[in-house]
Amino acid sequence: MTGLLCGENSCLYAPWIQAHKRIVKAKREDWALTTWKVKHSELVKKTQAEHESAGWSMKVEDQNYWRLRGTSAVLTGKCDLVGHREHSGSFRVIDCKTGEPRAKDKIQVAIYCIALPLAWKRPTLQIHGAVVYPDHTIWIEPDQADTIREKLFALIRQIG
Repeated sequence: MTGLLCGENSCLYAPWIQAHKRIVKAKREDWALTTWKVKHSELVKKTQAEHESAGWSMKVEDQNYWRLRGTSAVLTGKCDLVGHREHSGSFRVIDCKTGEPRAKDKIQVAIYCIALPLAWKRPTLQIHGAVVYPDHTIWIEPDQADTIREKLFALIRQIG
C-alpha cells in the first residue's frame, strides 16, 4: 500500500491478493537477510535507548502490533517503536530503516500516525512520527500524515 500511495507502484493486484488470500511467504534465511536483521536490530535498540534516556517510555516491535477493522477491510501493522511521555501525554511512532531513503518509508510512518489512534479507539489523539536511518531522522508531523488520510482510506476501500 505504501508504494501505491507514493506513486512507486501502480498495480492494485498484489495488495488485493494479500487482502483476499492467505499467502505464505517462503522462508528465506540467506546471509543478506541475516545481515539486515542484525543492522536493523542494532538501529532499533540504539533508537530505543536514545528515546528512553530523553524520558520516553518505549515499546518495541511485537508489543506494537495493531489491527484496525473497517467496513470493507482490515488494516494491520507492527511499528518498530512506539513511545509515550506520561507527563505530557505525547505519543511518537518510529520506524527504523537501514537502506536508502524511499518515499514509501515516510508513507509507512504516516499510515501509523493515522491508524494507531483509530486502532486504540482514541481518534483525536495526535501522534508524531519518525523514520530513523543510520545517519539521519525524518520527522512526520500529524498534519503531514493527514494529507494522505483520504487517499489511504479510499485505497483501502478500493482494495477491500
